[in-house]
Amino acid sequence: REVRARVVPEQVNYQQLKDYISFCETNHGRNCKPDKSLPVPLKLFDCHKRVLVRAAPGRPYFALSYAWDSSTNVPKLGGTPVKHGDLPKVMEDAAELTRKLGKRYLWVDQLCINQDDPQEKAAQMPKMAEIYGGSTLTIISLNHGQDPGLAGVNGTTRKRQETVLTKGIQLISTLKDPLAMAEASYWNTRIWTFQEGAFPCRRLFFTEDQAYFHC
Repeated sequence: REVRARVVPEQVNYQQLKDYISFCETNHGRNCKPDKSLPVPLKLFDCHKRVLVRAAPGRPYFALSYAWDSSTNVPKLGGTPVKHGDLPKVMEDAAELTRKLGKRYLWVDQLCINQDDPQEKAAQMPKMAEIYGGSTLTIISLNHGQDPGLAGVNGTTRKRQETVLTKGIQLISTLKDPLAMAEASYWNTRIWTFQEGAFPCRRLFFTEDQAYFHC
């Protein structure tokens, strides 16, 4: 039997990701259903209008998990739409991914929790498990550095997969196990991100060279 290797494309295959999510929703039953009972009043980023909106009960949303630090520059959002490019790259890419996958709303802690409001932070920070557990999909960025974005999304480049052509035969290098990369990543050393990876029913991991769907 002939086995053909596959070269990972420069940008993600959105239709393939849609198919993974659809298959999970159709076939995996209660094991992969998000908890739609919101624990606290949530604000969501509307990826079409690019403003914050109140989350209606049962409204599906994606969530973003990434390792960030206090130097990350995030504009304060109000009723005025934020311009394209004004958000950190990882958030811009997550918003674009949400739209490309046919969804509208995205939850990001730095965007959707007022970092200058102690009461809002005190109410929502203990509820992270429920918030991530209520997401239809949690996007997890394993890349760490100066705002690397999501490789393969919105023009963010992927690390090139090594290939070589010899005697008319193309040889393709294998990629690292994404789950092993998640375990060894800086993201996995952060106490906050532990629950962000443990409680969602579906996760989409982004490494520097591939995307990996896990449910």
